[in-house]
Amino acid sequence: MRGILRNPLDRQFGVILCPDAWQEEEEVIMVADDNLIRKVNPHVGTTIQSDFYAGELAKARQNPDYRREVMTKLFNVFQSERTVSWLQPRDIRPLQIQGRIDEFKAAAGWIVFCGMDFSQGTDLHTISYLAINTSPEWEGPRFFADFDAWVSEETLQAISIRPMYEQWIEQGNLHVCEGKVFEPSLLTARIMELTNAGVNLAGFGYDPYQSKQVVNDLGAWIYTTTGIDPKEIIIPVRQNFASYNPVVDEFTYMVQTEDPWIRFSDNPMWPWLFGNVALAVSTDGMENKKPVKSGTSDSCKVDPIQALLSALMVYDLFNGKISEE
Repeated sequence: MRGILRNPLDRQFGVILCPDAWQEEEEVIMVADDNLIRKVNPHVGTTIQSDFYAGELAKARQNPDYRREVMTKLFNVFQSERTVSWLQPRDIRPLQIQGRIDEFKAAAGWIVFCGMDFSQGTDLHTISYLAINTSPEWEGPRFFADFDAWVSEETLQAISIRPMYEQWIEQGNLHVCEGKVFEPSLLTARIMELTNAGVNLAGFGYDPYQSKQVVNDLGAWIYTTTGIDPKEIIIPVRQNFASYNPVVDEFTYMVQTEDPWIRFSDNPMWPWLFGNVALAVSTDGMENKKPVKSGTSDSCKVDPIQALLSALMVYDLFNGKISEE
C-alpha cells in the first residue's frame, strides 16, 4: 500500500475481485459453485447476508437472461457480446418434409445422433435428433432433423402461450410431463421406443450441468441392454462460444447452401423456434457465435435448436469412426 498511495491525502484503495479467466468462460459452472461467490465477494455474511446471494444464484441457474445480470453485478464479469440475427422461419419452412424420426431407420442407411437439453426453469426439456444417411446409393439430402420436447404441467398452466402449446400437445408435437420437473424415465422410454422401431441411435450429447439425472437413467439402460460403456456414446458437450462456433457455421451452410444438405420434420414448432433464436457474437476479437434467445418473454424458446447443434457436435466427433466402419 505504501508503494501505491504516494499522495498523503489518499485514504481509499479500490479493489475489483473477479473469477479467473478460465472460470469466466463457463457461466453455468460459476452460478453452481457456492465457493466462487465468496472468492469474488469476501464480505459475504458481513455487509450482505449469504442468503441473498443464495437466492440470486438460484434464480440465475433457472433463468439464462437473469444469469447475465448476476454475472455483472455479483461476479464482476461484464458481458462482452453482441446479438445478430440468424436463420429465419422462411429459411426452414421450405426444408420441412412429411415424416418423423421414427421412420429414419438403420435398414435404410440412417444413423442418428442426439443432443439433449433439460431445463431447470420453464424452458422445454428436449432431445433433438440429427439423422445422417451413410448409404452410397442414397441420392437425397444427407441430413434430417427432428426432436421430442416436453413441458412440465406447472409451466403449461402459467405460460402466456398456453393455447398454442395445447394445440401442439393435441397434435402430438409436444409432450407434457407431470409436476414441476422432468422425469428421466420419459426420455429413456422414448429411446427404447425408437430403438425397437429400428432407429440406430449412435451417440448422445448433453449439457453436463443440466442433464445428470437423465444421463444416469439413460446410461443404466444402455449398459443393461447392450453391455456398452455409456461413456463411449453419451458425450458431454459444453454450450459455450468455443464449442458452438464451428457447428453454427457448419449448420448455417447446411441450410443456406444452394442445394441444402438438410431437411426438417413437419413439426410446426420448427419455424416458430427459429423465429425465437439469434446469435450472440463475442466481442473479444474472436467473433465466436452461439445461439441465444432473441427475446426475454416466457414465449421465447430455443432449446431444440441448441440441442440439435449439440447433436451435430457429437456427429462431428464420431464422423471418423463412421467413415472407418
